[in-house]
Amino acid sequence: MTLNADNNQYTKCYVAFLDLLGFRNTLINASCEEILNVFKEINKNPLVKVYRVEEGKTVAIPGPESLNCKIMSDSICFYIEADIQNALFCLLSCCAIFQAKLLKLDTPVLVRGAIVLNDLYAKDDVMFGKGLSQAYELEEKSAKYPRIIFTKETYDLGEKGTQEQIQSKMSDYIFCDEDEYYCVDYLPYLNVIEKSENAEYCKKFYNHIIHVLSTTTDSSIRDKYVYLKKYFYRTFGL
Repeated sequence: MTLNADNNQYTKCYVAFLDLLGFRNTLINASCEEILNVFKEINKNPLVKVYRVEEGKTVAIPGPESLNCKIMSDSICFYIEADIQNALFCLLSCCAIFQAKLLKLDTPVLVRGAIVLNDLYAKDDVMFGKGLSQAYELEEKSAKYPRIIFTKETYDLGEKGTQEQIQSKMSDYIFCDEDEYYCVDYLPYLNVIEKSENAEYCKKFYNHIIHVLSTTTDSSIRDKYVYLKKYFYRTFGL
């Protein structure tokens, strides 16, 4: 989607920069079919509609139709104009569902990322701006684990642009981590998508975590999976 690019102007956006962890090794070791399955999930719009109940009726929440996606090799950028109603709420929902879907692949794909509010230019294949640079730097320097982080300031600004009726719902998509970064709470979505198979997916992902910790000696990988194990226990109470 073109923002204000035709006017050669930046647009204030919420920008999520996501890095697919270990994907370079996947390209080397995985089959063509496995890699294609990853890109099929990436190319799908994770968030088509969001609904809430109003006076006993199901009502669509405005915002998801304005989400945009840009794929850059093993990195993904979701973005949405900041002045769109429910912008951050929709971006948080999108990121949570996107990561949960990638965890359900035959070989789970982990995401590390960051969300910021800043200027962005996007038109056709061209994208740049403080929003993209800042989100990349925050992901690269501070995210550290398979998580999507942002500051309380970013959350507070996004909450102001969210319909009052769903502001309480917005908090369901986040948690505050030990280092005081806010994070997208994606693991609960293993129990939301394709409900009939949720127990299977949770068990499969847990077994994946245990397998990696039982067989891997690389400390950088172990740190990420120790974090995931703690997050899994915190989420599902194991």
